[in-house]
Amino acid sequence: MSIVRRLDKAVSLALKSNLQLNLIGDVIKGLVENSLDAGSTEIKISVQLDNIICIECEDNGHGIPPSELEKIGSEYWSSKGVLKLEDLEDLKTYGFRGETLHSLSQISKALRMSSKVLSSDRSFTTVYNNGTHVVSLTECDDYGIGSPQGTVVKITGLFYNLPVRRTYISNTSQKSISQQIKLALFPLCATNPDLSIKINLIEPDVSCEKSILSVSKAVSPDDRLSTSFDLIFGNMGSSMVPLQSSHMDYKVDSIFGLNPTFNISHRFIFLNKRLVMDERLYNLITRELAQLYKNQNVHRPSFAFVVSFTGPQHPSELTQGPQKTINTVHEIQTLTYLTKCLIDKVAVNYIGSLQHNKRMIDSFKEAPEKNKTRKIQTLKDNISPFFCSNLKLSKDDLSSVRLVGLMDQKFIVVTLVTKHQGTVMLALDQHACDERVKAEKLFRNYIGNLSNCSVAIENITWDLSEMVMNLFSTFEFSLSTWGIRFISLNSRIILTHLPSVLTEGKLSHESLKSGILQYLSDLEAGKKCPKPPGEKWFETLPFIPEMIINVVNSLACRSAVKFGTSLDTAQCKTIIQNLKSCELPFQCAHGRPSMVPLTML
Repeated sequence: MSIVRRLDKAVSLALKSNLQLNLIGDVIKGLVENSLDAGSTEIKISVQLDNIICIECEDNGHGIPPSELEKIGSEYWSSKGVLKLEDLEDLKTYGFRGETLHSLSQISKALRMSSKVLSSDRSFTTVYNNGTHVVSLTECDDYGIGSPQGTVVKITGLFYNLPVRRTYISNTSQKSISQQIKLALFPLCATNPDLSIKINLIEPDVSCEKSILSVSKAVSPDDRLSTSFDLIFGNMGSSMVPLQSSHMDYKVDSIFGLNPTFNISHRFIFLNKRLVMDERLYNLITRELAQLYKNQNVHRPSFAFVVSFTGPQHPSELTQGPQKTINTVHEIQTLTYLTKCLIDKVAVNYIGSLQHNKRMIDSFKEAPEKNKTRKIQTLKDNISPFFCSNLKLSKDDLSSVRLVGLMDQKFIVVTLVTKHQGTVMLALDQHACDERVKAEKLFRNYIGNLSNCSVAIENITWDLSEMVMNLFSTFEFSLSTWGIRFISLNSRIILTHLPSVLTEGKLSHESLKSGILQYLSDLEAGKKCPKPPGEKWFETLPFIPEMIINVVNSLACRSAVKFGTSLDTAQCKTIIQNLKSCELPFQCAHGRPSMVPLTML
């Protein structure tokens, strides 16, 4: 029979620490938070990933007086001045629980802290071994950050008593750990513009250091947001637009990405430098942006944004978990108002310059139905007592079309006999109809010749984050299916081939990159299937990258008959005949109606 017993104190402490400090990124984040709380503006960290994991963090903060240093590392002992819950209202630091260094001492073979204050010409050290305080205080001379004040924390044998964690780290590539560290530090880098931080990886076999992260003091808060975003996600922050707003005691700095993004990990909201996890704000931004794009006939499945609020804080926001995130915002109404102000600025200042990336209509997602009907939209209400506002037509009805003539060099006037509603006179938009014909021809040619659609191009090179590199590797076959081929080299993707339809579309390198990342995002999120379902072009259409669909539609639009072009009878009949064979004859390539009813006869 099992006996319920209290865990040994050492086991309890190790497990408790592990809940807060699971990864090397968590450890470094905790050390940097302590340095920032000490007023540091320069931080240098070195990491050694060997059989024995070692981390050293040096800062130029105000240091710890000798009388206080010997208390550091004791559980629930903190220098942050929080003696009661009411003190949390004025808290300006990340930490206040007195847990980080204590937790580290429990999962490290050795933890050594050396510090020097401005008023002293000597530095002092305290040491923990195997979680036990073995040196309370001793004078030392190993403080070498080159500043009159500051602190050095040296960790040796991290996770020494957690073999599963050590095995996980040893089986993880250096690139993955580096990316993990960057992601953990992004909130701190993004919200502290005065911070300069360098992180190096020490390679013991070759006795050299490799830079993981290097961030310099920023010019402005929004500059720090964009440069930090670049460091993590690879040259995307520079294309994001900065926006600011304020209301009552709150202000907000932000950057918004108006080009396609590839997953929801590009969304960040901070409140007083703490990461907000409250989905109400994330959903609000996504919903409001989606509405703006919808009004522009533009679809965006995801958006990149970094929003940083500063203002009064509520004690409840600081006690919601060991990760120091805010899961529920207290002043949700105020932040909601500020968020909507930002969205309004996006609408006023930027929505007009967005590149249109029109989405396929819902019928493109469904299996085709040869006799699918579509309600014809009217030009305006009450044109005449004979105006038919609820007319429904099917493809079969188009077989009875008869040409009447050309109206105003814009519309082809025809009559047709419906199966159940009699004879109707229609105005066919000559541009929309010809655009539909040309779009379907381009799609048929492209999909029918996928095996030979790829053409060599002058190489295009992009520097990308490891996260994006992994997406390219995972979906390499899917990209090649559509004629997009590349080679990968370290952290670079080199495009070598593109489908001929894209070269004809003459996309800019930035639009091309955005389009490919959008497709990878759709694949990862399950919005696109990696393989087309069959050989029929119309059934394959929903699986094509959105970028290619947009380019084909654009090519069809540019080559179609324009308004104001005078057509003779033969040209009108050719357009009508070709329209009859289209899968979606009742709409142009962009989803607008290709014809409207005039009257019943």
